[in-house]
Amino acid sequence: EHSAPGAIVEDKAFKAQKKRVMKIIDRWVKPMGLGWWRITWVWDRESKHGADNSEFYTVAECAVNWQYKDVTITVYLPQVTEIKDDDRLEWAIVHELMHILVAQMREAAAGEWSKHEERVCSDLASSFIWIRQHAERQTKKTKKGASAVA
Repeated sequence: EHSAPGAIVEDKAFKAQKKRVMKIIDRWVKPMGLGWWRITWVWDRESKHGADNSEFYTVAECAVNWQYKDVTITVYLPQVTEIKDDDRLEWAIVHELMHILVAQMREAAAGEWSKHEERVCSDLASSFIWIRQHAERQTKKTKKGASAVA
């Protein structure tokens, strides 16, 4: 079940969902090397249909002015509210951050670039998250090994 178009997030939910997303932003923006980009986050209280007015709703969308390292990412809080799994939300936000890295390819691409870019951003988001998870597991193993030696 999805929030109806035009669904509005009330103040308490707005703050809670924004906090969830901010935690992800803090975790990813600088480690991805995006700290030197000017990223504006827009917090929208209303739902938005996905591409082609499909049955899916957009969690977030990224508008990149890559020549000037200027980005606006709009987060649709009704959809954030529906994502109960924090790992899935993290993936959605990291996916949007990947658009920053690949946006300049659009101008060189002929034909239907949008679906290709979405796939590349999806694969990159998954890869980056897998790398983070692997690093966290390795850190835990190292700490366990160090405490056993001590």
